[in-house]
Amino acid sequence: NDGPLSDVLQQVDLLTYSDTECEQLLYGYPHAHNICAGVPGGGKGQCSGDSGGPLLVKGVQIGIVSWAPKPCTEQDYPEVYTEVSYFISWINRNIV
Repeated sequence: NDGPLSDVLQQVDLLTYSDTECEQLLYGYPHAHNICAGVPGGGKGQCSGDSGGPLLVKGVQIGIVSWAPKPCTEQDYPEVYTEVSYFISWINRNIV
């Protein structure tokens, strides 16, 4: 939400949405190279200052916080994460 910042790292369990679901919920959803995830019913999720944070599955980073509808944690709207696997060749060439 738009409340005070936390001094403690936060986490939340999310569900992933299919590209079809995201296209229906987020007009113009750019599904190529993105992952759509969120909490059904809203109330928890990414917000201002979270950009660049990880989306993890079983301890493996699969996404990077990209954007979400405003206001933060809007009910019934998922969030968008950049899909790490699409960029793995670039990451290996330039960072590793």
